[in-house]
Amino acid sequence: ENDVRVRALYRRLLERTKHVKVWLSLARWEHEASGAAASRKAFSEAHDYFKTEGQKLERLAVLEGWLQVARESGDDDTVAEVSALM
Repeated sequence: ENDVRVRALYRRLLERTKHVKVWLSLARWEHEASGAAASRKAFSEAHDYFKTEGQKLERLAVLEGWLQVARESGDDDTVAEVSALM
């Protein structure tokens, strides 16, 4: 139940601001709270948002954060996939 409330809080914050730090914080929290699949979804959503908006520096920050989380968790497949997006 607490995870649901935290996730809802992040989503409300993202409705107000799409700041890259909010996206990164959400993705890292998802990784800790729900695992790699939830984290991947958040990183992917952030990447798609910044790509659509043409915000290259923010997109790069998301990819770097995603790559770091993948390396920390030892997910070689995701490391290769994210590296290819860079």
